[in-house]
Amino acid sequence: SNKDERAEYDYYLKHPEEAFYNKMRFYRRRYAPKTDARLVVFGFIAFVSVVQYFVKKRQHKMAVNYFKTYDKKFRLRVKEMATERLEQANLNGASMKNKKKAKKSSKEVLAKLEAEVTEELARNIDIEGGYKNPTFRDLLFCKVVILPYTIATYLMWHGDWTYRHSIKSEPYSDDEKIYLISRQLGTSSEALKANIPAEELEEMIERECWVRANLDRFQEEQMMRKHPGAYKRYKRWVKKTQ
Repeated sequence: SNKDERAEYDYYLKHPEEAFYNKMRFYRRRYAPKTDARLVVFGFIAFVSVVQYFVKKRQHKMAVNYFKTYDKKFRLRVKEMATERLEQANLNGASMKNKKKAKKSSKEVLAKLEAEVTEELARNIDIEGGYKNPTFRDLLFCKVVILPYTIATYLMWHGDWTYRHSIKSEPYSDDEKIYLISRQLGTSSEALKANIPAEELEEMIERECWVRANLDRFQEEQMMRKHPGAYKRYKRWVKKTQ
């Protein structure tokens, strides 16, 4: 401001011997950035949020395309629904001429129905974890805005957890067990539920896999059961390295 500049100039007149200090104050004022730092931070967060949204949107689209192309259960469901609709359309034919025409073009109609059913089912695919459809709450801008609320909520949750389980020694609920298991695996509860079959997840709960030793034993047994060849190679490698 002009008032500050006047004060610096008066100081310069009173203390001409402090040439270096006076020059430093002059250049600092002359070349100091004129843009408000808050606007710079706001713009940076907004830019990152926009990029983050489009990246997550693209990842979600890739996951949906994977399901549409490679997931056997999804493709089977598409064929079943398309066939049912084709049969219904044939039953609704008003004359033999229409039925013959429908029979001739049944392959074309079935292909068209499969494409329609594929897009219909794809819109309802529920993908969790890192490939889920992004929402406003997933973006950096929203997380910064609600950061005080997030911290307060976490502190309240942590205090409640400590009181119930460390002081009162209450048993864990199933959701809390899943949360503890997901922490051991370095993922989220939602991703764990989405990627692990319900029967396998129940077995992990029964075997208390939130304890690291139990989880390691369970994973070793799963590897031995599902990939016996790879498990044998792994055991041979362990013996060689000991």
